Amino acid sequence: MAKRMLESATTIPQFSFFDVADATRLVQLRMKINPQANSEHIHLTYMSLFIYVLSKTLMQHPYANGTFQAPIHAQHIGIAMSTEQGLIVPVLRDVHQMNLEEVIHAFDRLKKKAKEKTLLPADMKGSTITITNFGALQGGGLFATPLINPPEVAILGLSRIRKQPVVVNDTIVIR
Repeated sequence: MAKRMLESATTIPQFSFFDVADATRLVQLRMKINPQANSEHIHLTYMSLFIYVLSKTLMQHPYANGTFQAPIHAQHIGIAMSTEQGLIVPVLRDVHQMNLEEVIHAFDRLKKKAKEKTLLPADMKGSTITITNFGALQGGGLFATPLINPPEVAILGLSRIRKQPVVVNDTIVIR
C-alpha cells in the first residue's frame, strides 16, 4: 500500500476540491431504511448511501471513473477500510447495475469478508474509482487530500456528517 501511495504522490498530478453538502435528506433516508436493515442483521452505515450516490454521479460525470487513458463504463468502486491488517481497499463491482438495496447488501457482504479476513486477491483489484471516509479518524477533521489509487483518476474523500447553521430561505437553520 505504501509503495502505491508513493507512486500516486510522485507520478499523478494532485488536485483537491473541497465542498460542504447538506446531508439532511441523507440522514432522513438512513433513519427511514435502518429498521429494515436491522431486521436483516445489516449494520447500515452512511458509506452504503454514499456509494450509491457516487454511482449516480459517475453516470453524469463518466471521466471521473476510469483511468488516464479513458473513462470506463463499468463502476468498480474501491472502498478504503481500516482493518486489523491496516488500510485495505476492497472493490464493489458493477455498482452501476445496482439499486440502493443491492448496494447496501453488497457493501455489507464486502465489509463482513474484510472483517472475517476472507477477501480474495480478486476482491482487491480492478477498481475504477475509490471512496474513503477520513471522518472516522480520531478527532475528525473537515478536509483532507486523499491520494489517488493508480491508475484511477479520482478519489472521493468524505468527512463526518455534522450539524451546522445554514441559511435556508433567508433563515438560519440547523442542518
